[in-house]
Amino acid sequence: MIFGAVITFAVLALAAITNVTQADPLYPLVALTSIGFVVCGIGFLQGKRWGWVGSILVYGGAFAASVAEAFLRILAWGIFIEPIILVYLLVPSVRAYFFRSPGLALGAAEKVTSPLDGSRPAGPERNRLHIANRANKILTGILMLVIVSIVPAVALSVHTVSVTGVTLNIVYPGNPDNPWFGDSRIVSGAMFTWGNGQMGFRFSLSNFALFDAHSIDSISLKTQGFVLYAPPAPISVPALGGVALSMRLQAPDYNYDGPVTIEIQTS
Repeated sequence: MIFGAVITFAVLALAAITNVTQADPLYPLVALTSIGFVVCGIGFLQGKRWGWVGSILVYGGAFAASVAEAFLRILAWGIFIEPIILVYLLVPSVRAYFFRSPGLALGAAEKVTSPLDGSRPAGPERNRLHIANRANKILTGILMLVIVSIVPAVALSVHTVSVTGVTLNIVYPGNPDNPWFGDSRIVSGAMFTWGNGQMGFRFSLSNFALFDAHSIDSISLKTQGFVLYAPPAPISVPALGGVALSMRLQAPDYNYDGPVTIEIQTS
């Protein structure tokens, strides 16, 4: 309930200051889902059946969206969290908490008593209730198995790319002892995405020269397999001035874990 309230406040505040509804067509769905979290949280606290049903719908829809985003190479951490919640909600004892009526609770069929003498149903009626209860448990177990098996199935078809850091090499042709843009350094920390996904990072360069302007002549990627989207060069930087650079990395479609190196040629 707290999580849903925070997300609801965030999406409403974002809508008030930006045109996010035009930039992201899924924004209304995110807003409705966050409100659904709040409503389901209230149902959880009260132990209501509609809280359980609503949670199955909300988390089931969110899980389906996460799986679709994974195949579109969009990272969604919910694909690891939502199956756990769905399976937990399907556990017989948890489900029975919300369906306390003897006719609806899992396992309750075996405990149904006759309203006249307090005895359990006998004969064909008792067998029918027992078979229905077993079938319900089997169907629930199959559904739980399907939910859990989706994650490894997605993992086998989608590669993961973990970049431990982005190193910037600055080259000063003919004048290596006068690094006007500073020394080579790490400009981004760890990033993670699916194969063919994109990761963004941003850094600044300052020209420490007192009187001369210098330029960034080229920006290239030295790590194989990735694609770098960088601002067009050359970029002129005035004396004692600076420039902010925003770049994106497109990951390869295979598993990778390690650093990425980019190189800047200057003059």
